[in-house]
Amino acid sequence: MPHKETFTQTFVVLLDRPVSVETVAQRISAFPIARRAPASESWAMGGPGLVLPFRPEANGMVAIDVVDRPWPDSMGDPQGDPTVFGAWAMGNFGPFAFPSGLQRAGQHSWAWEEGRDVACKHQAFIRMRMSYVFGADDSAWVIPEDYKPIDEMHFLTDLLVPLMSLPEALCYFNPNGEVLRDRSFVEGVLEFSRERSLPPLDLWSNIRFFRLEENWLMMDTVGNAQLDLPDLEACFVASTYDLEEIDVFLRATTSYLLEEGDVIETEDTIKGPGRKTWVAHRFEESYSSPPRRVIRLIPDDGVRPPMAVLKQAGEPPVVDGG
Repeated sequence: MPHKETFTQTFVVLLDRPVSVETVAQRISAFPIARRAPASESWAMGGPGLVLPFRPEANGMVAIDVVDRPWPDSMGDPQGDPTVFGAWAMGNFGPFAFPSGLQRAGQHSWAWEEGRDVACKHQAFIRMRMSYVFGADDSAWVIPEDYKPIDEMHFLTDLLVPLMSLPEALCYFNPNGEVLRDRSFVEGVLEFSRERSLPPLDLWSNIRFFRLEENWLMMDTVGNAQLDLPDLEACFVASTYDLEEIDVFLRATTSYLLEEGDVIETEDTIKGPGRKTWVAHRFEESYSSPPRRVIRLIPDDGVRPPMAVLKQAGEPPVVDGG
């Protein structure tokens, strides 16, 4: 299963055409730049870019590079495209990026419907990768002992804002949370979060919607692994619960985990939508792609769920049109 190693976080800005590194440097001039970085031999490992300090005392750095080609959503192939496959395996497209992530992000772009077509429009991308091993020797910590992933997420979000104002920028893409958002949505979420002192979870992780068997639905989060937390899956009868309430429930439960840590265990209960008690079930494999550990939440409302909801299952079909 994907995990943090060389890179701990990755944000992306999809572009309708390439931009120069000089243009990127001008947009983020409020941030100190440690050095310029030449392009690697393989674009997948790194285009021309910049290196910014994040936590110098821990060798924390952010590499920002410009890639003059579309996002490689297939993530390569060991035989047909081994270079891209190798770069993906090393985390160069995000520690939790998984093949077809951009396609899934488009299919589940409920908050920004234009995102469903963005994959066929972009021609280049800016990539921001967080790491603690740039230039370090073999004895260096891959992740610092006092590591706080939420600090990384806030820092990359601060970097994202000026880059979204580029004329060439189509949208923000988080490959680890399979999120697509345009500039106005990003700015709106950040304003809402600042006013309420909340983390901008809508920018970091997606909430998706699936139909299971019979009349059962599932809404899940994807992207909580960036915060070192499990994702959530809420499974319920379609006609019984309000989807907006489920959305709020998933965000509130994620916020609880952020504050208290990964403390919800199998058979623990949570008060949730419908004024019902929801029972937690932990699984090491999610119901749907990308593969990840999850907490599955099922209401204790007297309705027996299908067997597939109570065990590991394959990919459910996407619900068209919400």
